[in-house]
Amino acid sequence: LRTLQSYSKILISLQESLMNGHANRLILALIVVSLVASAHADLLVGWDLTGVNSTLVPVFTNTVSAANITSNSCVLSLGAGVNASGTASTFGGLDFTETSLANAITANDYFSWIVQADPGYEISITNISWNFNRSATGGSNLVLRSSFDNFSGDLYATNDISMLSPYGDASFPVSLVGSNVVEFRLYSWGGTAGSGVDRFRNLAGEDLVVQGTLAVPEPGTIALMG
Repeated sequence: LRTLQSYSKILISLQESLMNGHANRLILALIVVSLVASAHADLLVGWDLTGVNSTLVPVFTNTVSAANITSNSCVLSLGAGVNASGTASTFGGLDFTETSLANAITANDYFSWIVQADPGYEISITNISWNFNRSATGGSNLVLRSSFDNFSGDLYATNDISMLSPYGDASFPVSLVGSNVVEFRLYSWGGTAGSGVDRFRNLAGEDLVVQGTLAVPEPGTIALMG
């Protein structure tokens, strides 16, 4: 109801602006209405781990994606420093034994997933969620970074992946706006044995999900505002 009342106020303002010849304000208001109408997170891409593991499927293509997402380019994989795990219905790796994030970065100890839109579309990411756990000797620290800033800033971090429910499961908002393709890297470290495992785990539905919106950029629109 409040949303409808807000739209009504915006429409009244649009009408007044049009009658008064305020073209620039009208254009700005139309942009605002468009943004408000689309300000919700849609599933862009997701991975359901039922029946797979990273030994059998080392590069795992998404199992669900939105329209105008380049599905065959959206893949989940392991960094070069990670050995694949064969645990059924998981996507995991071994040997997250580095002692710091800097060392994990150098060792390429990470999970990677890519989201790519079709040509002419831009992605904005608003939320990421996953089902995740570790073995008793697996890495206990996680940091998520992205190619939006060349993997320099943390989008998510924890230094205590619990051995109890909810384990390493997480869902959190992000704000990444305006790119045709983005890669995420989830670094792990702090394991106490090379045989320790970190993994995305299988529950109901998708086990790794990226949400957001798709848009066709219109660079000339802002210029009309003067």
